[in-house]
Amino acid sequence: MDEAAAQEYRTWSGSVQFTPGRHLEPADEGALARIIGRAREHGHTVRPRGSGHSSTPLIASDDVLVSLDGLSGLIDHDTEAGLARLGAGTTLDQAGAELAQAGLAMENFGDVSYQTLAGAIGTGTHGTGLQFGNLSTLLAGGRMVTGTGEVLDFGTDDDASPATAPPPGSRPVGGDDDIARAGAGAGRTEDALLRALGVSLGTIGVMTAVTIRVTPEYDLRRLEWSAGAEWAIDHFLELSLTNRNADIYWYPRRDEVKVRTLNLPEHTASVMPANAHVVAEQTGPSHEIIPTVPPLRFDEMEYLFPLEVGMDVFQAVRERIKSHHRQHVAWRVLVRTIAADDLMLSNATGHDSMSIALLHNAELPEDPYFADMEPLLLDYGGRPHWGKKHSRTGAHLAPMYPQWQHFQQIRHRHDPEGVLMNDYLRSLLEQDQDGANGDQS
Repeated sequence: MDEAAAQEYRTWSGSVQFTPGRHLEPADEGALARIIGRAREHGHTVRPRGSGHSSTPLIASDDVLVSLDGLSGLIDHDTEAGLARLGAGTTLDQAGAELAQAGLAMENFGDVSYQTLAGAIGTGTHGTGLQFGNLSTLLAGGRMVTGTGEVLDFGTDDDASPATAPPPGSRPVGGDDDIARAGAGAGRTEDALLRALGVSLGTIGVMTAVTIRVTPEYDLRRLEWSAGAEWAIDHFLELSLTNRNADIYWYPRRDEVKVRTLNLPEHTASVMPANAHVVAEQTGPSHEIIPTVPPLRFDEMEYLFPLEVGMDVFQAVRERIKSHHRQHVAWRVLVRTIAADDLMLSNATGHDSMSIALLHNAELPEDPYFADMEPLLLDYGGRPHWGKKHSRTGAHLAPMYPQWQHFQQIRHRHDPEGVLMNDYLRSLLEQDQDGANGDQS
């Protein structure tokens, strides 16, 4: 097990900075279990760092910070069942490349691909497309070390029967508890645990391996063109319904949008204005075509809304930025769609969603901009992205999630002493409606 010297750790954007007591990189699952077990014995906490892409202090720790870089790569796959098992520290771009070598692919990606699988799943990272949920919905099973130091199989890994996995896009609905099935043996769990783990912020267990649903490899054609903002507002739903993936980037200074569509190469071009100016076109393997590489680092605030009100929100955002922030904000606003799911803390749970993300140069102060825009986003009933800037606490968030209490029960069962928590997560998850610390056990 490698141990890095105690020094300041900075997240990808640089907006979160802290110095952990110890920075460890376990070489295997056993080493991770020992780390968590010792932390529990001494009253310390452990946070997995992923790639550090989140703009919120999810990983901040004065105690133990662990890297899962040593637990990466494609472990196994079952082409017929449409499942692949990878180390939890595998980055999305590494997963795409190694799956492609096996003739497989993920059905979707987020906008960037340097996140780890466990981190992307744990925070509800998403791409765009009305037929695709966030990346957490790809989770079919895996292994984790709980807050008690126990190694636990879950989902299809627990069943030891990959062929029983539901097809991509479907989500099993579990019972009212995740207690071991009668007669099933130790460690076997109901679907409720899988629905809780889908977006769990690393608070139930630290994943060591994830089994995800995959498809045969495929190519995509990416087409990008510029258009007027009014045209994009009028046609966004049509774009979303007639393309495999579609999103828009609105640029405040020009009041123009860049439309991006991704389709199978044989797909016939959908709606496009007659005066559209094509700025990019590329065809290739899906894992290379879907993600982008941002030239500069940024912080981000993103909220998700029911699909039917999404364009109303975007129009309100557009007008507010034009009237109050245009002279200071040059970065884009990104609009995407996400399919509904039934994961307990997914911000797309219960309904198809539209996401609106405000990006801001990480080298400039974002507080005045985000603080002014957030009340507008909340007025429309938006749910904040867990890994992006927001001011919500457990008192605000609990009413947004019908399965909030069930998630808390599962979390407390697998980490009763809060070994996997930090101060920020406690403010996020351990407050009742009055803002006081609540007992969810």
